[in-house]
Amino acid sequence: MTQNDSRKSRIDDGVRKQKIMQLLTISAAQLEHAMQAGEDATATLTGSFLEMLEDLQTLSGHLHLLQDSEPGQRALRHCTSATNHIHQAVTACQHFDRLQQRLEHVLLGLQYMLQLLECPADQHQAGKWKKLQEELRSRYTMESEKIMFDAILQGKSIAQAIEQAASQGPADSGNNKIELF
Repeated sequence: MTQNDSRKSRIDDGVRKQKIMQLLTISAAQLEHAMQAGEDATATLTGSFLEMLEDLQTLSGHLHLLQDSEPGQRALRHCTSATNHIHQAVTACQHFDRLQQRLEHVLLGLQYMLQLLECPADQHQAGKWKKLQEELRSRYTMESEKIMFDAILQGKSIAQAIEQAASQGPADSGNNKIELF
């Protein structure tokens, strides 16, 4: 390869920045599209589960009239078991809602970064990057997100940041903070 060929294969800064912005925009669009589809599916599932719970409560009320018989007792046990399974499913949907929140924060970060990259003068101002970081962190709703954010800014790896959030943060990804409707 000659020196002239090497120059032709290099991308100048303007084209490179344009390509970076295109890839970030593609990532943001894909993320937003996936989130919308997931949100619609979760809303449908949650609504269906809640309707099933109402039906089971009505059925359970009718079965209590038959609780003195063996078939009535069996039916009540199955009704109780189904109700417990539906509560677990609703809880899983609520965990998915937390995932949606986290993905919304990732998308917001991509969008803010794209805005900053669109203005060449802003890209080189440390104050603009600091403001971007502060804005992103202020939008986080879960303590684990803030812990991971801070850990990454302190130079920790992704794995270390996740581990730190899991060990130091409240169990905001666990079952103890999920409430049934």
